[in-house]
Amino acid sequence: MDGIKNLGEQDSEKRNSPVLNENDLQDFIFYDRHRGASCFFNDRSFPEGSLVRSGTTLMRCDHGLWVIAGNSDPDNR
Repeated sequence: MDGIKNLGEQDSEKRNSPVLNENDLQDFIFYDRHRGASCFFNDRSFPEGSLVRSGTTLMRCDHGLWVIAGNSDPDNR
């Protein structure tokens, strides 16, 4: 997990892309295709495919949505 930024918690006052579980991704296919490829986290833009951490949650940018990609806590993998 070295090199993957831990961004902390999302601030609801700032621009953030939705965070979904992999299972929920199918519900957002229309949304995916009509949004930009970058994801936002606390007003910061991240390109498609970026991996970031929010606390112990690992997330991947997938067509403008953050998809939970696993646990980044080394004690609980």
